[in-house]
Amino acid sequence: MDPNLLDIVRGIIEFGSDTIKFVTSPEGVALSVGLAEAGTAAIIENRREQREANIFPVLYASDSDLLSDQKSDATDYYVAVNDLTMAVTEAWNDYRKDRKLDFAELLKSKKVLSYASRVQAYGERLQQNIENYSDLAERLNHVSTLFDESWKYEMYDRYRTEVDVDNSDTDGDGKPNITVTTKEVYTHTDHYFTFKREISEQAQELLISILEDFNVENIIYNPLLEELSARPTTQQKRSIAATILENIEAEVTDEKAILYVNEWLQKARINDANAVVNGLAEMDRKTQSYFKTINDSDDETYSYTTYEEGETISGPDGCGLSMYFKNTSNSLYENASGIMGSVQLGINTAEQITQLTEGKLHMKKIKNKKRAKEALDFAVESYLSNFPESEIDIDQRVDVGSILGTAGAIGAASGILTYLFHPQGIGLYQKALELFN
Repeated sequence: MDPNLLDIVRGIIEFGSDTIKFVTSPEGVALSVGLAEAGTAAIIENRREQREANIFPVLYASDSDLLSDQKSDATDYYVAVNDLTMAVTEAWNDYRKDRKLDFAELLKSKKVLSYASRVQAYGERLQQNIENYSDLAERLNHVSTLFDESWKYEMYDRYRTEVDVDNSDTDGDGKPNITVTTKEVYTHTDHYFTFKREISEQAQELLISILEDFNVENIIYNPLLEELSARPTTQQKRSIAATILENIEAEVTDEKAILYVNEWLQKARINDANAVVNGLAEMDRKTQSYFKTINDSDDETYSYTTYEEGETISGPDGCGLSMYFKNTSNSLYENASGIMGSVQLGINTAEQITQLTEGKLHMKKIKNKKRAKEALDFAVESYLSNFPESEIDIDQRVDVGSILGTAGAIGAASGILTYLFHPQGIGLYQKALELFN
């Protein structure tokens, strides 16, 4: 055997032997107990926070107050998404009181499979209504990029060099010691804007075609859910007190009840369609005058100077108006694509919750706790995506990782310090360095 390899093997054996001696010594036992206590404390704290975590909101929606002509594929879908989430949070609230309950059976008892089926069916019908959002979003994204590229912007910070001569010190003979230092001092910034006429013309043509193809009245699906309202029931008021205010005795005013009960209407993601409709109409009104100013821009480069470091400048009028079309188009693109994405996410999470409830999501059987956590995650993420501005604080999940991580880090740090500063620990540390160097 290679002598060097033999030395390494001997070193490993000796290091392992010394480690065992230290771990079984009184000091080592104390260290192990300390680490165990830290880990146990972290687990206990985690369980305590889970038990004492805020009750998750449970507020089922109702469209019974809506007139028949006010109901639509959109109202059907958003009622279903809301109620699927609430069925899962209601199951979770029961489970947090008794962790022995079978969460799959809890979900079934809350009619989760029925709600999930509705989300998928109504979601697919809603997707048919907003099918042209995909084409609209793609073209808005393209036109935004073109307007952005229709102007080339460059900026250069300018500096001057300052020289400082210091002759205040002298040597032993009384002669001055001269020290020369230099530093760069900001003076101004030069800004250059260059109009790309050909790209601008492409952007203008594309925007005009978008405004012609997506007629505000007939093409863009806009159910205006934010204009609808439902009256709160006595049962809904009880739910608000018990699960949102977390005080069954709390007084729920009519004003507060109306606010919470109508969140599924007022904060539905489809209401962003109104921003799309209004945004397209606004651009349509401005194209003629704004395009004229843009097209009157010179082909020569515009130059400007600013004297405050970090100061920005909008450039020539044509550039500013081009950026208006760029930013507006991008905002409408985000609205349109966000609506589509949220509906698809709602459909996907409904399917995942169904499979989780039926035990088909994972290849092998999962623990009850994992099923509960995943179902809650799916439901919360679906709600947040479909009702992004809701006043109902649906996401009250406990951050387990931060609790365990903090306690574990403290325990590990304490253990390492104890280990390294103990005489035997120092010796083992030195041997480890010798072994691996």
